Formats: sequence, structure tokens, C-alpha cells
Amino acid sequence: SIACRSRALRARLQRQRGLLSSVVSELAEAMATAQAAAAVAQPTSSFSVPPYVQLSPSRWLGLRLELAEAALAQGQLEACDDQLALGATEAEAARDTVATRRISLTRSMLLAARGEPQPAVSDLEKWLASTSSDDEALLRESAAAAAHLSALKLTIGGLSGGLTVGAAARASVVLLRRAVDLLSTSAVDHGMLSTERWPCLEQAVPPGQSGAVDALPSLRNCYSPLLSPLLEARVALAEALATAHATAGPSVEATAELGLAESLLPFLLHPRPSVVGRLHALRGRQARQRAQSTVDGGWLTAAWGGEVTAEADLAADPPEYDATGEAAEARRHLLVALAAQREGQVGEEQQAAVLLELALLFGAKLAPEAEAAHINAAAACVLAAEASSRARRAILEQLPALPSAPLTEALPPPIADLLGVAASDAEASRTLLHLLATMTREREMPRSDAAGHERLLHTLRSHLTSVHPPFAQALPATVPPLPDLKPVFKPGFVCVQWHVATDERTSMLFVLHRPSETGDGAVVGGLPLPAGALFATREALARAVLELEEAATLPASRPPSLADAPAAATAAAIGSVAKLLCTARGAEPPPPSQPLAKEEADGGGGDGERRGAPPLGTEAVTRLAALFDGRMGGSVEDERICGWLRPLLGVV
Repeated sequence: SIACRSRALRARLQRQRGLLSSVVSELAEAMATAQAAAAVAQPTSSFSVPPYVQLSPSRWLGLRLELAEAALAQGQLEACDDQLALGATEAEAARDTVATRRISLTRSMLLAARGEPQPAVSDLEKWLASTSSDDEALLRESAAAAAHLSALKLTIGGLSGGLTVGAAARASVVLLRRAVDLLSTSAVDHGMLSTERWPCLEQAVPPGQSGAVDALPSLRNCYSPLLSPLLEARVALAEALATAHATAGPSVEATAELGLAESLLPFLLHPRPSVVGRLHALRGRQARQRAQSTVDGGWLTAAWGGEVTAEADLAADPPEYDATGEAAEARRHLLVALAAQREGQVGEEQQAAVLLELALLFGAKLAPEAEAAHINAAAACVLAAEASSRARRAILEQLPALPSAPLTEALPPPIADLLGVAASDAEASRTLLHLLATMTREREMPRSDAAGHERLLHTLRSHLTSVHPPFAQALPATVPPLPDLKPVFKPGFVCVQWHVATDERTSMLFVLHRPSETGDGAVVGGLPLPAGALFATREALARAVLELEEAATLPASRPPSLADAPAAATAAAIGSVAKLLCTARGAEPPPPSQPLAKEEADGGGGDGERRGAPPLGTEAVTRLAALFDGRMGGSVEDERICGWLRPLLGVV
């Protein structure tokens, strides 16, 4: 029994290190040890008693379940399924209802990993409906199931009924409240604060007092296994509340939950950096909305922006806001969230979101005496966000398509273990880049060991940064302090980023080059757009790009109907963009017109002054589609597109 428990503990340690194959080996040895002990202890009889019945059924089934979870973490889905099937049979024979329930919950996670969200959601709903909140044996599992179900519903956005993100968030609030209540009650019951003098408790000695036990008001249990799930559940609940009530402005309930989550941080020994970053990012967003709601028009609909001054002025640190105001709180929290990126623990998507929140804060011009400096800072933040989005596009799309190249350095043990190769082998770059893209996409999916997934992802990124130059070059430079952000605006420069405010409204944040008498300058601004019209415009751009790609594969002697299709689709897409932007500004849309042919756009002839003809060629639609990519936005250097967009965005 001692040898079995020793191997089980060693398996948990190896899991913390990310050595999943070692976890499987240790668990298999632990089960073999338990089975051998059962064979020795079993008296000679014609009736054979299985080891999981004779020798601690709960411990045996616990090992079986850990083995299934290790296989799931490895991506060995068939092996996980086999272990769960064996565990279900053994639990039924041992009449262990708790183990049966745990196996059923893990099977739901397996369905989600297989890409079957609907059955996973259905199973989790049934599991929670049949589990009592008073069942202490399944308390942590109930909280995890509620959190996982909430994450699945938010991730798949309403696959079960066409719900919007806001509606999915509202449906998740009840689930996350249940998880928070269960974990909070249990954390208190199990000694989140204790007056007992245990070696694992951190003693907080007030200033000027001795370290005597009677002088300590309380001891902090930094090792409680319930605190990390509680922190994550509170942050997820705050995010769901903020999303569910986005149209009504900053949520009071979300702000309260974030305050409770932040109060947990001193009690955690090693909180996950990404969770801490999400906490401060959401606190900053809520404070920014409260601060901006004082501006005419409110935080949701007000357009903002201004002229970026000379490059030398960009080095000035944006002045501090009133230390007691909401804007100061927003800036403080957003900068804390951004600092997590400097530790290499926050992904490009989250980094871009934080930078856009800072851009919105500075662009709101909440401090009239520092308006010029704040406008400059807003432009710098939009450009930094675009660099993060560009890196994300490279990781997810461009780098995995590169030719494979050998890597000269050995793989880190956790990555070699995950791929099933020796640590001394040099793995091809393409394999690692595909693995990175997959793990990045799956980062927010619910899983039994999210912290372990993040550790593996961070290890893989660090290894690629050191051994694969194309990857290192694609990553954005570490975002420096705001005073050091010095963007340079080239002729024809256009940068667009997208900030989702609610289900019904998305803000287009842009930086446009504008020549002036003093040299190359720029204008930064934001324009709220209706989500429905924006979606239709993106669809029109996608159709035009598809028509152009298909036309390039057709023979020159194609029928007139096919020959004219790309030009017609391009004209419709360009007209849709113009109508969208003008309507959002309350201006009259330009008259519909045909785009210039390619030779006219290049200056090679044609009636370029034709009435109503926009100065864009058919090739411009590809660049517009990149700018209007809602996932990552983009930037281009095209004087024709820049000049065409300026009047549509009200830039004179």
C-alpha cells in the first residue's frame, strides 16, 4: 500500500513537470503493485476476487481515473476511452457510485476533446442535474463541471439554439455562481484562514509585532487546493456577468466579483499568470467604461480620436489621471495586465485586447490638459495591438505553412514526452509549429488541467523562440513602457483593429496617415459599427476575394458572365464598405459605382475621373478584406486605399 501511494504521489509530481509519459508509467506501476499485493493477500479459494474489490476500491479507481486523465492530456483519446470503459466496469462491480460519477464527468471532457460539443454539453447538464449541492464527496467535481459547462457554452457560442455571445453568457452565470458557491464554502470549511500552527501555513506578522502564535491574527493557507479553482471561477463569473450585461454598461455585480477575486491573490502561492492578467484586464475595462460614461454620448456610442502630433512628442509619458478617479484605476489595472506579457505568460490575443483597452482609455480624452499626449498614446497602443495581432496570424496561419527545417537543439523533456520522441532527437520545425498552433487555439477550451496545458504551451514557445529564427522574428517585441512607444507613420499607412463592445456593436479603431505641412502625421480614431451590417460587409469582401481567386484559375477564353463576376463582386464589396462607414457616421453614402480596372488603378489608362468611380482597383479588395478581418485586423501601406478611407472616416 505504501509503495502504491508513493508511486501515485510521484505521478502527480511528474504531471506538474509536464512529463505525461512518466505519469502513465508511474500510475501503471502503482496499479501493478496494488494488484500484486491483492494477489498475495487473497486466500486460496475457487472464488476469485478482483483487486479493485479486495484492496481499497476507491484508491484503485482513483488510479484508473488519473490514468485516463493523463491519456486525455496527452491527446491519446482512444486510450482514455479504454481506461474509462475499464473504470466504469470496475466501479459497477465495486458498487462505487462516487467513482462512477467521476468517470462519467471525465467522459464528458473526452467528448469535448473529440470535437463533439453538443453531446458534451448534454452530458454535463445531465450530470449536474443529478448531483446534489450537498454531496461533499463530489463537491470539487460539481464545481469543475459547472465551470466546464459554462466554458463550453461560451466557446461554442450557442450551438445549442443559435444563442448570441451575450445570451450564452447569461446562461452561464447560473452555472458559474454554483461553482463559486461550492468552492467558496468548501475553501472556508477546509481552512482558507486558520489559527493553527501548521508548517504549510504562511505566517503573516503585522508590523511591530513578534512572531508568537498568539500575536498573529490568522495564518494563510497558501497550499489549499481549492483556492486556484475558486479564483478562476470568480474571474470566469465576472467575465460572464460583464458580457451578459454589456449593453447596460459596467456591471456592478461583475465589479464586485472581481474585487473578491483580487482579494484571493495574497492567499495563493502561485496563481496562474494568465488568470491574473484576465482579472486585471477586466477590472481595467470596467473602470474605463465607468470613466468614459461621463463623456457626452456614453462609453458605448461615442466616437473619439484626434490628430497625432510630431514624433518627438510621442516620447512624453501620458500624464497621470486624478489618483482617485476611475480613469486612474483603469490605467493601473491595464498596465498590470500588460506587465504579465513581459513575463512571457500572456498570449498575443490577450495582449492585443489589453492594448486596445488602453487605446480606448487614452482616446476618450478624459484629461483636457493632456489631450495631445493621450491621443499620441492611443495611436501607439493601436499600433502595438496590431503587432500582437500580426504575430498571432503568423503563429496560427503563416508559420505552420513554412517548409520543414531540422532543429539543432534537443527538445525540452515535456515537449519530447508529449510528442513521444526522445529528448535528444531534433524534431522538425513544422511539427512543433503545428503543435503550437493547435495548443494556442485550444488554450481557452475547458480541460481538467488548464495550468498544465499553459506550462506546456509556455515551454514550447520558449524553445521555438531560441531555436527557430522565423518564429522569433514573427513575435512582437516586448511591449515597452508607454513613454518608449514611438510609432513612425509612412505614406499610405492604414492600421485597423477591432474591439467588440456588445453583441450589437463593434468599434473600428484606426490609425490613418495624413500628410501635413510639417511632415508625415496621422489621425487615430474609433468608430462604433452595428454588428449586423459589419458582418454583411465582411461577407461581401470574402465573396469578392473568392471570385478573384477563382477567376485566376479560369482560362482567358471564359464566358462573359464569368469574366464580369469578379468586377461585380468587387464593386459590391467596396460599396458595402463605403456605405457601412458613412452610415455609422451619419453621412450620406457615396453613389454606387464600378471599380477601376487594374490598368486604370495602376495609372496605365482609362477614364480615372469617371463620375462616382472610387479610386480603387480590383486588387484592393484583398487588402480591404485583411483590414476588416474581425479576428485580428491588419495594416497596409497603400496611398490609394488610405486616400479613399480618409473621407469615409471623416478625416479631412
